[in-house]
Amino acid sequence: LRIESFQRAWQQLITRHTALRTSFEWKNLAAPLQTVHRAVDIPWRIYDLRGLPEETRGQRLSAITDPGAMTQFDLSRVPLGSLSLIQSEDELCYFVWTFHHILLDGWSLQILLRELQISYSAFCRGAVPNLPPAPAYKNYITWVKGRDLAPAETYWRQMLAGFIYPTVISTNPSAGPAMSPDYHEAVVQLPRESITQVPMMARRQRLTVGTLL
Repeated sequence: LRIESFQRAWQQLITRHTALRTSFEWKNLAAPLQTVHRAVDIPWRIYDLRGLPEETRGQRLSAITDPGAMTQFDLSRVPLGSLSLIQSEDELCYFVWTFHHILLDGWSLQILLRELQISYSAFCRGAVPNLPPAPAYKNYITWVKGRDLAPAETYWRQMLAGFIYPTVISTNPSAGPAMSPDYHEAVVQLPRESITQVPMMARRQRLTVGTLL
């Protein structure tokens, strides 16, 4: 892994996409306000665990990547995310990108990771990434504000008719057996043809592959 090129590729993503440079204000305001910042420096957390014993290294890795410790966000401060690079062995690195869901969804994620790969490969070669201009995020906001939400509200009121209480999905063991599903780990080997069939089915159903799985 060429860390300098990797960091440079990430910085380019932040520079290209205004949604990744936004914060949110709502205190003492009539309506929430999304603010775009001209420049944002990414907070990198870099760890080198190679000198630790194997057992200690595993414990340290678990502590670093604990979701509870990595997902504390202040929506009024940028950036709403962080990047962690953990070198566990000479040729083994773990990378964790933590971000608030208010910034992007699963569809956007695939676009960003593809751009990251293109930029990283180019920077490793000493070249300039060949990427088209990024769509203006403000155009999307304008489109959203111009939509008639009445049909959507009618649809969801019909879909949720009869529901009185929210469906609780809890991963908290202290919530009791009725609220905490019994989790197991399973390994399933898919046939080769599924590699193309699963994404095609997801597109037909207008779902991400992760949601389908």
